[in-house]
Amino acid sequence: MTKTPTAVALYDAVIAAAATARQAGLYEVAFHALSAALHCAEALGDLDRVRYVSQQATEIREWMSRNDPHHPLGTESARLRGQTDVFSTLIVHAQSVTTRLRAAKAVERARTQSTVARQVVAPPPDTPG
Repeated sequence: MTKTPTAVALYDAVIAAAATARQAGLYEVAFHALSAALHCAEALGDLDRVRYVSQQATEIREWMSRNDPHHPLGTESARLRGQTDVFSTLIVHAQSVTTRLRAAKAVERARTQSTVARQVVAPPPDTPG
C-alpha cells in the first residue's frame, strides 16, 4: 500500500472526473474514472475510499436502470446480451479489494502480535550465592 500525495491527488481527480462525466451522461467515462479511483484507493489501503467508489457505482447503476434502461452499459442491455453490466462488475471488484485489504491488515496484526509474543524478556542477572 502506497500512501503518497500522488495517489491521494489522483484519487481526488478521478473521483471529480467521474462526477463530471456522470452529470454529462458520459457513463463510459464515469465507469473508467471510478475504476481508476478504485485502483488508487487500493494502493492507499483506504477502505473508506473503496466503499465510496462502490457507492458511486451502485448509484449510477440504479439511476441507469430507472432512467435509461436501454443504455449499452445498463443492467437490462447487458442482460439481453447475456452479460453482467460494468457497474455491477465494478461493485464486485470493490468487494474483492475490500476483502484483500482486510486480509492484509489481519495478517499484519497477526505478525505484530506474534512478534510481541515471541520477544524474550532477559532473565534476571545471577545473584551471588
